[in-house]
Amino acid sequence: MLQTRVRTGELDKLILLVRRIIITPATNEDEIIGWEPLINNSTVWARKKDYEGREVAIADRVTFIQKTVFTVRYRNDLDTTMRVIYRTRVYAIISITENESDRDRFTNITCELIDTEFYT
Repeated sequence: MLQTRVRTGELDKLILLVRRIIITPATNEDEIIGWEPLINNSTVWARKKDYEGREVAIADRVTFIQKTVFTVRYRNDLDTTMRVIYRTRVYAIISITENESDRDRFTNITCELIDTEFYT
């Protein structure tokens, strides 16, 4: 039997995948007016792995930044303009990679916690 590093039972966190809602006003500059769930399978089970966070000053405000990797079943409809929502916390997607040991069975979504935003 094929053994993998990720077991389906480890996918125990429910996350929401959202994408930008963009309008192009008369100035021809794209403007993000909100976020909406993906059309197909926007709520998925994932494994969540947190890495050590740090505090940095952004725009004269101390902000907490933490790297997190969510592992989900293989998807090809994700991109880095999307966001991940976990328990109302918003995570910006930094990179999307295939889990090399699992032969297109799982996708790793590397994110950074956005300390200043919450999803309601």
